Amino acid sequence: MAIEERRKVKSNQVGLATLSAGGRTTAYRAIVELMCGMCGQPIQPGALFSRHAPYKGAIHLAPTCIRCRPLRVSDAGEGR
Repeated sequence: MAIEERRKVKSNQVGLATLSAGGRTTAYRAIVELMCGMCGQPIQPGALFSRHAPYKGAIHLAPTCIRCRPLRVSDAGEGR
């Protein structure tokens, strides 16, 4: 992947959200199709997602779909 492609904006930060387990996370909205780092399913443009380490000890954070880590949408800044 070229450096120019990696620098393109792929998501927007929406705000804080609550995970189904009760924790807090930052919610993002996809601008382009992304791949979930946990299940490998596509995250469609416009869909909410969070970012988490794909495995214990990982240095980078991968997009994680709401099927793998459900978010409370009302807390994620919907309607802004």
